[in-house]
Amino acid sequence: MKVVLLADQGESLAVIAKFLFIDEQTARRHLQDYFDNEKLGGSSGGSVGKLSPDQATQLSACLVASDVVSAQSVVQKVKGLFGVKFSLSGMTDWLKNNDFSFKKSPPAPAKADPIEQLAFIAKYRALKDNLPEGNVLLFLDAAHPTMATKLGYGWSPKGERKIVATTAGKARVNVIGSLEPATMKLIATFPETVNSETLAEHFARLRRSYPRTRYDTLNIILDQGSYCVSMATLAEAVRLDIKLWHLPPYSPNLNLIERAWKVMNEQVRNNVYFPDAKIFTSTIRDFFLSRWNKLSKSLTARFADNFQIIQKPAF
Repeated sequence: MKVVLLADQGESLAVIAKFLFIDEQTARRHLQDYFDNEKLGGSSGGSVGKLSPDQATQLSACLVASDVVSAQSVVQKVKGLFGVKFSLSGMTDWLKNNDFSFKKSPPAPAKADPIEQLAFIAKYRALKDNLPEGNVLLFLDAAHPTMATKLGYGWSPKGERKIVATTAGKARVNVIGSLEPATMKLIATFPETVNSETLAEHFARLRRSYPRTRYDTLNIILDQGSYCVSMATLAEAVRLDIKLWHLPPYSPNLNLIERAWKVMNEQVRNNVYFPDAKIFTSTIRDFFLSRWNKLSKSLTARFADNFQIIQKPAF
């Protein structure tokens, strides 16, 4: 309305834009909306009423159920469904006013089963709440960080982005880790490869850390990778008084040690350039053998067992 009134007084678009702290293109669009579409307010005021309540409800349900890559695609969808034409800015405002936001979708395993996840969580709660004296509960997994520079978020001066040196080095470190959430104790081994044999060596390392003289059974939660369910692994677990609790398929969200890999990336990998494989390897090993013990007590809130369920993604 201010643009229209100032234009009616004979002011140029340049003067109007300067006076209202907008650009000339926006001022021109407001005038065009007024003369062509009889809109007296901003784009949100003119667009909200274009859809009936039933149409708005139908559109919202449609957008929730499908992948929306742009406001322009919604403009085309509305035109096809209802024969109603929106401007791009009007549709952007409609989306905001109806509680939609533009953000990157998180990845989720396509075969994750919410029902199986819920069943496992119930089993885990029962195990944790009734853990016999002399038993220990651990989460186990393997990670394979590589030397290639891993870019991550960081603070930069407004209007600038810090440049990070990168390398495509393929050197990697294999880590098998076991985390005891109750104490935040993390035991790591660094095999040349991860298989049934090196997992058995990790089990032996765990038994040295939790000797039979003090601990009866080690309860380990782990995934269903081939080396986790092999006959050799199952036999070694029985020999060492280790009971294995396998997660449902495609459920990394239920393995607490996955969060330790994220902490590792935050602390020593994100936006870090490694000049050679030796420095990279020593940095990763030092994190698990030294730095973790110093950090772990401050991380307990991040390792609470408030598991998130992975829902089946829409196709």
